[in-house]
Amino acid sequence: MEIVGIELKIDENELVTFVQSLFSEKNIVLFDDDYNVKFKCHKDDLGTENDLKMCIFYNESEFPLQMELHGINENQYERELFLALEISQKFNCKTIIGYTDKTEYPYYSLIIDKEKIYLADDGGTLYCNEGTKKVKVINEIEVEKHNFDKKGNII
Repeated sequence: MEIVGIELKIDENELVTFVQSLFSEKNIVLFDDDYNVKFKCHKDDLGTENDLKMCIFYNESEFPLQMELHGINENQYERELFLALEISQKFNCKTIIGYTDKTEYPYYSLIIDKEKIYLADDGGTLYCNEGTKKVKVINEIEVEKHNFDKKGNII
C-alpha cells in the first residue's frame, strides 16, 4: 500500500484521473470511507485484476488529504516516492510520505516540494493523529528515485 499526504485538498476526481494517467494500463477505483465504490477511471478492455484501489481520507493537519493506493505489492516505497514527486509537481504543492532508513526512529517522513526532498520528523503530529505539533523539516536529503511504467512496475 502506498500512502501520500497532500498539502492541498485536490478534487478527488482530478486526483484519480491524474493517477490513472500515470498508470494508464490499470483501472483506478476510488472507494469511500466505508469501502463502497465512489468513482471509477475504468477501461473496458482491462479486467478487474488490473484494478488499483484508491482511498482518500481527510484530517486537520498541514497535509489534509491522504491518498492510499492498493493493488501492486512490489516496490511500494519506490512507487510511493514516485507518486509523491509527480503529485507535488502536477498540483504545485508539498506532499509527504513515510521514510525508513537505517535507524530505528519510527517517525521519519519525507516531504517533497516539487524536485526537492526533505527529511522530516512527524512524531507527535496532527498529521499522524498523535498530537498537535506540525511536521518538522530536518534537512534536505538525496534519495534514489525510480520511474514506473504504465502498469505501475518499476523501470
